[in-house]
Amino acid sequence: MAAAAAADGGSVASVRAPPVVRELRGSLYALLTVLAGLLLSALFALLYAAVKPFDPELALFHGATLWFSRRIISLFGVRPVVRGREHLVKRGAGAASGAIIVSNHQSDLDSNVLSFALHDVNFKCVFKRELFLFPGVGSTMYFAGYMPVHRGNKASGDAMMERAAAYLRRCTWVLFFAEGTRKIDGSSGNMGPFKAGAFRLALKTGAPLQPVTVSGSRDLMSAFGTLPALHFATPGSPVVTIHAPIYPAADDTVETLMAKARAVIGSALRPCDDVPVRVVDDGRSKRA
Repeated sequence: MAAAAAADGGSVASVRAPPVVRELRGSLYALLTVLAGLLLSALFALLYAAVKPFDPELALFHGATLWFSRRIISLFGVRPVVRGREHLVKRGAGAASGAIIVSNHQSDLDSNVLSFALHDVNFKCVFKRELFLFPGVGSTMYFAGYMPVHRGNKASGDAMMERAAAYLRRCTWVLFFAEGTRKIDGSSGNMGPFKAGAFRLALKTGAPLQPVTVSGSRDLMSAFGTLPALHFATPGSPVVTIHAPIYPAADDTVETLMAKARAVIGSALRPCDDVPVRVVDDGRSKRA
């Protein structure tokens, strides 16, 4: 495998770090994430009243959040490879609405990894309400206009859908992790059942789905444990694949849209073989 990687222009870590190093790396990652979140949320709180009238979609706050996300994982040697950006739905060219990004979910690194692939897209992430309890992170997401949802609470789900539909009407994109949570059964190449929210929203608004596959992030950070960020296994290059958009057809249902998106997202997953992801530096992952 090392020979194949060398021929491909990349390199492979020969062995994973010992468990104690993984835990120290994960602890430092979690600490930096909290500190960055606290700094950002403090700045956002101070600037909110001044920024909101001129930037109602809070693109400035969202962009700052993505910038910090990219900086943090870059410090840990994570250099995502992004493919398919030419498939992004064109904005500002007569589009009637934003797009609905649907992605699989392998680890807590996924949102950081997507900040490379979608660095110039103002999107609002749908996230579980429990993340509000994570110091700094929850408040940063709140000020950036992201949408919490209380899983299993219909009123919360309905409110999120109305807010997401309003964003789309204003050409602001919405991000769903289609599985609803991290896939933790130990198989990076598989996906859990998809939730219906993104597909209901597509049928409700007519907005296109923008399928995205994150592959390999599970090999860098385990999804197991109550604090998965403390299991940061190795640096490397997860791959983000942006697929051609899926436009809802007149005869589509939630189930048919879900099946289409699942097939497309699954097509770019690789099996989990417990081999560190290749570290690739081809220039595509270098974003300011």
